[in-house]
Amino acid sequence: MAFIKAKNLDLSIPILGKTDRLFHTANYSDSLVGSEKKVEKNKVSSYILSDLNFEFSDGDKVGLIGHNGSGKTSLLRLINQIYHPTQGELLLDGTIASLMDIGIMLSPECSGYENIKILCLHFGFKVKESNIVDQVKDFSGLGEFLNLPVKNYSSGMQARLVFGISSMIRKDILLMDEGIYTGDYNFKSKASEILKGLLNSAKIIVFASHDLEFIRHQCNKLIILKKGKMNFYEDVDKGIEFYQSPEYLNKI
Repeated sequence: MAFIKAKNLDLSIPILGKTDRLFHTANYSDSLVGSEKKVEKNKVSSYILSDLNFEFSDGDKVGLIGHNGSGKTSLLRLINQIYHPTQGELLLDGTIASLMDIGIMLSPECSGYENIKILCLHFGFKVKESNIVDQVKDFSGLGEFLNLPVKNYSSGMQARLVFGISSMIRKDILLMDEGIYTGDYNFKSKASEILKGLLNSAKIIVFASHDLEFIRHQCNKLIILKKGKMNFYEDVDKGIEFYQSPEYLNKI
């Protein structure tokens, strides 16, 4: 049985000390985006995530929404153990696959073909025992571009490369950011079928998105973030209604 449990999670970064010139002059606004700033122990800290509590288990498909800068990607990275909490406890059980941070996943100086092999190792595939390279080549439609360094690819071309490999992922926990789901109409049509397969194969999915209709139809739980703080809903429709209301701007 896979699970993700978070108790009183904080993720903070000190950004100014008492000796910094801006310490006394900085103006901390209550804007919608960006993390909360706190003055404590002669330093200013940026609380990227603050006091998060949730629990997910087999069958949960969790939508993660909030305006840009609210902490969605940071939470995914925290679950993926790229970041470690400043305070609190995060317990995980199950294998994890992460489809996010495309630029970090790819090696820019390596060719498309070389990156396919690197990503196969990352996701635990044995390249020599499969026809993964040919499958990704057919799916991506990148053709001769696979011989070129990935640094010459557009974001859409990078997404094609990563998404082609993702069709073969079978892990207990899947973390996704909608930034990977980009490209032209024909590619999105292909990718949507893969996405459905991924959603059906993983035991737990956490999906960060601005697409409320996708969240409404695919998820059974919802986390709403604002400035690193969260509201949690098991009723997705109720959560989306709150997110679209003026109350969201003031409550958290």
